[in-house]
Amino acid sequence: MINQKVRSRWTGAINGRLTELELVSVVRIRPLSQSFWVRLDGSISVGANYTLASGIGQGSLNANVASRREKFEWSTKLSTTITIQEDQPRSSRTTSSFGYSRFLKNRWFVPIIGQVDRNPDLGYTLRVSAGSGIGRSLVQTNRSGLEVLTMIRVDQEVPVSGETTSNTEAVFGSSYSYFTHDTPKTNVALSCYVSPSLTVAHRYRVDTDISLSREIVKNFTAGMTFYDAYDSRPPSEGSLKNDFGFTLNVGWTF
Repeated sequence: MINQKVRSRWTGAINGRLTELELVSVVRIRPLSQSFWVRLDGSISVGANYTLASGIGQGSLNANVASRREKFEWSTKLSTTITIQEDQPRSSRTTSSFGYSRFLKNRWFVPIIGQVDRNPDLGYTLRVSAGSGIGRSLVQTNRSGLEVLTMIRVDQEVPVSGETTSNTEAVFGSSYSYFTHDTPKTNVALSCYVSPSLTVAHRYRVDTDISLSREIVKNFTAGMTFYDAYDSRPPSEGSLKNDFGFTLNVGWTF
């Protein structure tokens, strides 16, 4: 904790101009190196979970990479979960996405998101989507962040049975993160997106993700992930409306 009575100061470049600030007013500092590889931040984790009583086992892989510049940030994510249950066919869920955010004044930003999903349990073998909108960072401290956004997204779905369909959705989302930089590092991330359809009556989707990781030795972590996906009107008849999963994992950050 910094004693606010001590007039410690920080000097650095902001918007290309050399600026001096009170150290207590600096929330975060991120290096904007000229080297592409140095600018990358990310993590990768693998996990497994098995319950003997139910005979259900799950394995997961999660990876994400991001890079920040002064006026924009891009990120890419991959998440896949495989579920094995006795006397049942194997099921899997995969989500991969690419996001770009252009920063505006007063903590506003313009997000552009492209995503590819696969989840036969919810009635589709492939969903490709892209959208854009407007968002704002409501909370930005040295321990936490809270963002909200709204956007329009266009989806194209290949159902398990039937013909390929298109769908336009409104998206309302929020994401919260809590983190500590001192050892052992801790990261908690929660996100929830509600997507009512603008072209299919009475259809809406809700996607929730929670992740927790804590450093056990330098850059190596242990944690958990949880996801819940709900679709009020799946694209294939007879498909589940809700799918969720929980796994424990170990990972590495860079």
